[in-house]
Amino acid sequence: MRRLVVLAVILFSFTAQAGNLEKASRLLEDMRYAKAKRMAVRVLKAADSGPKELVAAYRILGLCHSALGKTQASLRSFKKLLAINSDFRLSDSISPKLAAPFYQAVAMTRGQKPISLDHQPPPAPEALSGLRLKVQLIANPMKMVKAVRLHFWTEKSPKKNVLKARARRVGKIEFSLPRGIRARTVHYFFEALNAHRGVLARAGDDKNAFTVRVGLSGAVSAVTAEDSTEKKPAPKKVATLSPAPPEPPSPVTQPVTVRENEDTSITPWYQTWWFWTAVGVVVAGATTGAVLATQSGGSGSGPADYGLRFE
Repeated sequence: MRRLVVLAVILFSFTAQAGNLEKASRLLEDMRYAKAKRMAVRVLKAADSGPKELVAAYRILGLCHSALGKTQASLRSFKKLLAINSDFRLSDSISPKLAAPFYQAVAMTRGQKPISLDHQPPPAPEALSGLRLKVQLIANPMKMVKAVRLHFWTEKSPKKNVLKARARRVGKIEFSLPRGIRARTVHYFFEALNAHRGVLARAGDDKNAFTVRVGLSGAVSAVTAEDSTEKKPAPKKVATLSPAPPEPPSPVTQPVTVRENEDTSITPWYQTWWFWTAVGVVVAGATTGAVLATQSGGSGSGPADYGLRFE
């Protein structure tokens, strides 16, 4: 009976926050900015608001501040929005004048890590009693995270138990399960909380809880039809070598045949036979001319006439 009451309260709270966001959005469209802002603040201060509700409320609050001329307040609201969801973007239907502080906030927070938690299940323990669970606060922009909450339950006690620890700095936060737990399996998840106990980020949730079993540890996640379908391994790619291109034929040279005793060297012109034959003819002619001139010079009567006779 008590569990049904708790579930009814949670369901009522979620319905209330959804109704507040719907009213705030309608008031924003009607340009009733002051009333829309008040409805958004209600959501921001609600203990049961989750990341999606907080982002939607900061969006409405930032646009209302921008419309009312409160640029710095609008900029601060949008920076808190981006601290929760750094990938959020405004619709193109928003007027550039109202959206100006948002894009300024985007430029100022570029490269900033959003609020996030990280956890690795511990090795399989011998017992769950007093088991230490550590969670890492990765980033805390705008110092919005004030505490971290641990939800856990066992197969023997499905009722959720809650532990909370202060966390204002990035780093590890440690929880110890209560002494005397005799169960062999525990399921759990973590939540980063703001000053009003609204949830800024989660590591796991009801449907995707971490699980530690005595002798076995691991994380449990929801199995979809796609995940359960056996996937055939992709065929391995085999590297094939293309044949090397044929080598170009080497140039064929005709063999040079050298005859036996044949002198293949080139003789200088002054050592050739025809040169020295011509020299001999010239010398012989000059000598004969000199002798004839001597014999004819004795008469002193000038040049002599010679005749040739052939018989």
